[in-house]
Amino acid sequence: VTSVAGEVFFIFSTTFPERWVISVFSTVFSNSFVIICFHFLYRYIAVCRPPHLPTFRKWWCVALLFCIFIAESIVWFTLVYVFLETDLDTFVQMYSHLSQDYPYLTAHSAATSHYWVKVLGIVILCGAQIYRSLDGKIASDKAIAMQRQLYYTLLAQFCVPFFMMYLPVLVAIVPPLLGIYLSFPDRLLPTMFSVFPSLDALVIMLGVQEYRCEINHVF
Repeated sequence: VTSVAGEVFFIFSTTFPERWVISVFSTVFSNSFVIICFHFLYRYIAVCRPPHLPTFRKWWCVALLFCIFIAESIVWFTLVYVFLETDLDTFVQMYSHLSQDYPYLTAHSAATSHYWVKVLGIVILCGAQIYRSLDGKIASDKAIAMQRQLYYTLLAQFCVPFFMMYLPVLVAIVPPLLGIYLSFPDRLLPTMFSVFPSLDALVIMLGVQEYRCEINHVF
């Protein structure tokens, strides 16, 4: 359950084991931007540095990206598991609010994005360079059109999790840290998290013309 009560932002789970469930879900939650960052790097190399594309596909480069992904997951899991452990006294103080707003407890979780500065920097720099290269590159109209579709689809894939997952959590976390009273509808954050996977798939299916044509043939 993820919610804001007054000046308190809290996350908890009633499943067993609670501490592991929250830590694992928060780790998975943090992985989205890392994967999107890899997508932007690949698209940057494919559009702006085509001669280096074979290097990106070599086994050691794939292994390096995989190690970065695993390292980020381990760091985030450790931070949540060690430093965000549920405090019994605090939970007892919040019990009246929890029992009132959550008569039927479910397992939801959220986490902040501690790596936003680096990831957003890579996304912005690569995105701007890709856009400039698409405008100045000499290639066939069909190739340019395909690269533009992939570029805009990638931007949409970045915006969907940002506005559906990360920004709402950021807005929920910052006011309590500043001592600002703020209360969200109880089911708002879990609902937005649940909608995200379907929207992410729709971005791919609707963003690329070939996919849209295949969908039209099916239906």
